[in-house]
Amino acid sequence: MTFLIGVQLSRYLGLGGYGVYGTVMAVVALLLVPAQLGLPQIMTRDIPAAMVERDFTKVKGALIWFTLFVLFASSALVTLGIVAFSLLSGEQSALPYAAYYWGLAAVPLFALSSLAAGVLRGFHRVVSAQFYDALFRPATLACLIFLIGSQTGGLSPASALALQVVSISIALALSIWHIMVCMTAEVRNASVIKRPSGWLASAGPITGTEIIRALDGQYSVLLLGLMATIEDVGLFRVALSAAILFGLPSTLINLVVMPYVAQLNASSDQPRLQLLATSSALAMLAGTLSMTALIYLFGSPLIAFVFGEAFRSAWPVLVALAIAYSINAFFGSSATILNMSGQERMVTIAYLCGLATGIALSCVLIGPLGIVGCGVALMGSEFVKGAILWRTAFRRMDIDIAATSVIRLRESLRGSTQHKRHSGII
Repeated sequence: MTFLIGVQLSRYLGLGGYGVYGTVMAVVALLLVPAQLGLPQIMTRDIPAAMVERDFTKVKGALIWFTLFVLFASSALVTLGIVAFSLLSGEQSALPYAAYYWGLAAVPLFALSSLAAGVLRGFHRVVSAQFYDALFRPATLACLIFLIGSQTGGLSPASALALQVVSISIALALSIWHIMVCMTAEVRNASVIKRPSGWLASAGPITGTEIIRALDGQYSVLLLGLMATIEDVGLFRVALSAAILFGLPSTLINLVVMPYVAQLNASSDQPRLQLLATSSALAMLAGTLSMTALIYLFGSPLIAFVFGEAFRSAWPVLVALAIAYSINAFFGSSATILNMSGQERMVTIAYLCGLATGIALSCVLIGPLGIVGCGVALMGSEFVKGAILWRTAFRRMDIDIAATSVIRLRESLRGSTQHKRHSGII
């Protein structure tokens, strides 16, 4: 659905309009992190525990106080965004006022929608939470874009962002209705509302990690908005929309191996954990390299056919992004293995170092290379991040997470076979 929306917007908005839309959405994505304060994850963690303990006042307190916190934080950020835009934008601002203000209007709605998804997951409605957030909302937006765009012959960035507000409002209303259905009579009738004094202590670290992840996904768009033209932002945004597909093999494999990593690590089964690390890295690399080869050979005409002739120039940066995803795949399920093995702090450090590397390289390379410089910077970022994770796994867990670990695994298996032969076992 995300890819479909990218195709629709590129067709209806054009190069410059899509650049404006992408820049505004990058700002919205960054504002969403402090607007949520990490509360959706805390809600998912604490509601099930409170329901088991039958502490219904704690559940009701979370529902009321967390909603108030998100409303207050997002409203404050919207106010600051309006003031900042009024002070920093001149008469020739690259961002139309209407588009920017529609983007700001979406911040509280997105934050509340994320909180509602956390509540539904807390009530064990995991599929429903994903349905409203990842399928229903973008599908509604895609339908609205088609209806309005086909009737008017095109869209402006402001109207596209207004449709975002409409779609998220509908999805949020349905999520709230579903939460009301899930609430038990004990929660509704709970009279004492606890204030979340201890919960805020967990919000800080979660918010910090989410800020790093948000910056990692949006800093290229923001830097291009400052250092390049709005048309360059549109080209890069199209490349990002297409590059989502390159992350699919890694995402699927990580989802599959996650519980097995935790199980094997808990049982100290190093040989099978190494086999899992090697297999996942090889599968990720094979899938990503295959897609990279296809986009290298046929990407230019394919982009022109899907997104429009004006976006053909996005092909070089898409190739660079594909290589960046291939570097990430080379290091396999590194972050997943370390997270499931109690090494979360080193994962955060690795992501922070990768982010710093990417920003530094982007500032240096955007001038001479344009949008391709951002792709090259992402390649450097993925290499630094992957190298730190690889070193951590090797030193602390004696696990080689990279695709080249197949050599080590093969030698280990060969040595084991020879030992069994000498011992008379086979």
